[in-house]
Amino acid sequence: YLDRGKSVTNALKNILGATCQICGWEGFEKSDGDKYIEAHHLVQVSEKVPGSLCTENIILLCPNCHRKIHHGREITVSEESNFLVISSLEQKRRIHRNTMSHLSSLAH
Repeated sequence: YLDRGKSVTNALKNILGATCQICGWEGFEKSDGDKYIEAHHLVQVSEKVPGSLCTENIILLCPNCHRKIHHGREITVSEESNFLVISSLEQKRRIHRNTMSHLSSLAH
């Protein structure tokens, strides 16, 4: 069994909402009432790198953007200080890394 950080993902969903951090898609309601959104690990959990389950390594994505990052050439993710730069053919977007200091500012 490989822990994929479900508790960290749920904490992010509680603070950020179930919204794709790239395109803004809002997750649909599942049969259990929870909103569906996927967690993308910038450094794959399977690499077993320390910190891979922390908030800074996870972004919340819709299924479409998640698949594009893994399988397409349309979206790239690069790092710039406390931001991630999401680049696609249509747009370039900077989003805050999900650092604890950034998340704390949103929770208040």
